Amino acid sequence: MSIIKPIAQLLGYILDILFMGLNAIGIGNIAIAIIIFTLLVKMLMLPLQIKQQKMTKLQSVMNPEIKAIQEKYKGKNSDTVAMQKMQAETKAVYEKYGVSQWGSCVQLLIQMPILFALYRVFQQIPLYISQIKVLSLIYLDLMVLMVSHLFQDMLILLMRYTERLLTGAIQAQL
Repeated sequence: MSIIKPIAQLLGYILDILFMGLNAIGIGNIAIAIIIFTLLVKMLMLPLQIKQQKMTKLQSVMNPEIKAIQEKYKGKNSDTVAMQKMQAETKAVYEKYGVSQWGSCVQLLIQMPILFALYRVFQQIPLYISQIKVLSLIYLDLMVLMVSHLFQDMLILLMRYTERLLTGAIQAQL
């Protein structure tokens, strides 16, 4: 089972509660619910983003020192003692700045499943908001009809363009 599905269910449940709350006070607009929900998720993820930005800034400060260490041991890839010294010096630089080598990755690993789940919720809103399920069938039929006409029009334009290109290429050969 994917880790994204339970997170999406939780986020969908929160969005459903938010929509029902807005509907109860007379603002039954899904767009407003989505905007408020997005702002709420953004505020909850803000501490992770701030920490990631701090790690990125520290990494840019540490990069010259790490590059100098790499230059110092350049060409000694086959020497295991030199490689261990290089790793020890690199580790010392990270400890000097109080940063973990994997520090900035942790925040991304926490944020990515949440963002993927959020995308899933927005992509399949009728599955998560109970009051929209009935209306979604009507809108789904209309959307399928509109998209099919759009693709049909695009295919016709593509065929005409291809025909013009081929006609021009054949005339150019004559």
